[in-house]
Amino acid sequence: MKHLGLTLITFGCFLNSVSVAEDANQMNQTQMNQDEGAIERLARIRGLPEEPSVRILLLANQESMDVEVAGSHNIYNPKNGKKLEASFLNSSYAMMPSPEGLKWGTEFPGIFQMMIVPDSPETPIRVNGVEYPGILLCYQVGDKLAAVNSLSLEDLTSSLLSCTLLPKFHDTKETLAAYAIAFRTKGLAAAISPKNTFWDAKASAFGYHGKSVMRRDKAFQDAIKGTRKLVLIGKDVGPLTKAGGDDQVTEILSAVPHEEVVKLSQNGKNAKEILEFFFPDAVLTVAQKPNDDVKTYIK
Repeated sequence: MKHLGLTLITFGCFLNSVSVAEDANQMNQTQMNQDEGAIERLARIRGLPEEPSVRILLLANQESMDVEVAGSHNIYNPKNGKKLEASFLNSSYAMMPSPEGLKWGTEFPGIFQMMIVPDSPETPIRVNGVEYPGILLCYQVGDKLAAVNSLSLEDLTSSLLSCTLLPKFHDTKETLAAYAIAFRTKGLAAAISPKNTFWDAKASAFGYHGKSVMRRDKAFQDAIKGTRKLVLIGKDVGPLTKAGGDDQVTEILSAVPHEEVVKLSQNGKNAKEILEFFFPDAVLTVAQKPNDDVKTYIK
């Protein structure tokens, strides 16, 4: 359980997937013996995503996957926080599972999970050609691979807003700001009540495509900056925080219909007033750093 400021908020788990859940159980079995110093070592790692962060399952049951880091980076074992390798150059290789451990450019004997952390947040990570912010966690589950992208809640919000509300809609800053808060709230719900100890939500459920589509226009940037870390809490925001299915974006757009949001914005309503129209008893608050942020990497 994570904490949002001083308010403890409980959300339902979602995203049932039997095959992936079984994979997660296998992952748990590979990490039963936790190194006592892991939390302290992980806390000292530079380059982890800003909190609150969200872990998105990108791929599962893969025989191989192409992983590229376009700049200097470090590789850690998320089981114990120990550094496996440091590179000052770009790395681009096919990641492969093997009975002895993961292979990525070189062999990592006895290593069945790794965490790739770029030295700079501006350094791209690409998985099968798609660019992602944050860091990458790779797991070998039996003879298959799984990839998890851990990124800040702000980066997730920017990505989802960019992919959902394209510039062609000519939305105002207040329309975009209202949706930024809605998407951020949904993302935080996933992070607080994760599917399992290895990932919080599936990329397919959020329509998450990393940086493949990113808006740069002023209205978008103002909306993201102006609502930084703001989320909704309250009894009537269930559609944004309840246990969800396989299409989180549709759930958001159903709870906050685009056509109605546009009309409210055109009538001079700001983002707060727009959201109050749909959720009268909701309260805006700041998503704070969870108390157990580092532990999310080692469970």
